[in-house]
Amino acid sequence: MAYFVSSLLFLLPALLLGQCLQGVDLSYVNAVEAGGGVYRDTEGNRVDPFAYFAERGAEMVRLRLWHTPENNESACGAPITSGGLADMLRAARRADSAGMKINLAVHYGDYFVDPGKQRRPAAWDGLDQAILLDSIYGYTYRVLDSMYAQGTPPAILAVGNETDNGFVDASVPTNGFEWAVDGPKFQAGIDAVAAFNEARGTTIRSAIHMTERYVRYGAEALRDAGVTGFDIFGVSYYPFFNPETTVEAIGVLVKHLVESYGKEVMIFETGFSWNNTAGADDYNNFLGGNGNVVDYPATPQGQLDFLVDLTQTVCENGGMGVFYWEPAWVTSTLCDAWGQGSSYENATFFDFQRENRALPAFEFLSYETVATHAPLGADAIRVYANPTSDDRIYIESNEPIASYQLLTVNGRLVMENSDKEGRLHLEVPVDGLPDGIYFLRMQLRDGRTVNRRVSIK
Repeated sequence: MAYFVSSLLFLLPALLLGQCLQGVDLSYVNAVEAGGGVYRDTEGNRVDPFAYFAERGAEMVRLRLWHTPENNESACGAPITSGGLADMLRAARRADSAGMKINLAVHYGDYFVDPGKQRRPAAWDGLDQAILLDSIYGYTYRVLDSMYAQGTPPAILAVGNETDNGFVDASVPTNGFEWAVDGPKFQAGIDAVAAFNEARGTTIRSAIHMTERYVRYGAEALRDAGVTGFDIFGVSYYPFFNPETTVEAIGVLVKHLVESYGKEVMIFETGFSWNNTAGADDYNNFLGGNGNVVDYPATPQGQLDFLVDLTQTVCENGGMGVFYWEPAWVTSTLCDAWGQGSSYENATFFDFQRENRALPAFEFLSYETVATHAPLGADAIRVYANPTSDDRIYIESNEPIASYQLLTVNGRLVMENSDKEGRLHLEVPVDGLPDGIYFLRMQLRDGRTVNRRVSIK
């Protein structure tokens, strides 16, 4: 056997999270509840999801807005109504009533836009550039007016959603940027926010949202195209879609964006599967794993550890917050364009195996302060194959280790051991284990947890 151990080291909890905010995208909640979906707290009591997320520490709700979703038919054969203006305004009222601020993602499309497609609303087909720019400006302004009129102006408005390869395109799929054309489209949305602030005395911040894969290049391209006046770079980061990107690499990216462009940086979307093997309905889950380099198992605890580590890393590198995408998209009779139920229940904050009771991931929302231990150095705990035996993993530590657990990638406990006094040298037997990826979770005597990925071949 050969053993390969990840060089990445994650500590939970470790540092003060400072001014970073923790938020959630609750765009589907109205539709889920209309379809019979229910939410329960950790004790099994039914709860109002907006109120419960706020109670558990969520500071801001991200909501999406589609122009005319009724132009799309669901997999059940009916026009789609969720995500339209009326639905968004209702969700904004619920978020505001619960005491949370609003981050509005304007898709400038009739349905989901993302890196592969940025299709403009059907109502804007055939418009020349001048009229299209006026439409983007006017639409953005009217949306803000509608929110302001009901007393729920957003704190943030994102001009677009995951705009990696185009913006307000005439066709699908998107075919990349033409900056002489696309730059002014972004600017029209940004200018509408600025004009609204001036007219109403509000302080709404504008954002541009790209994915982790593209934002480094997109930020430079936006600057070169003369797009100015926005406040925030929003970034999407899903380990499943970015399988070779570590949490540490996200920290490097955040620091680069902050230092190079002087903008606030937030993770607008992230997601983590806590169950790769089961679901609550027949709608296939699109997060089938969590990439190749993120050192947490697909378990409820792994989901929480990932979120705390990501938030901590973003904050340490100058970022301003993390939003989790659709943590309340539990199964129901909701129909989207591709299926009925939920294709994401294995990544929500509710356990479909226990009547949708709240999972440990909620704890990430309340990490305003965490333990004051200084972080361990990269070589404080060393894990490698025992040089005198090929059936054991050897651990050397500068800090006493009180216990360890060896888990499969799906979170099944393989073995565990504990010693309340703690030890600096440990041997973990692995003889007879099937080849594959495992996770070694070590609890230090002072309460910190260290996770390491081990590959047995």
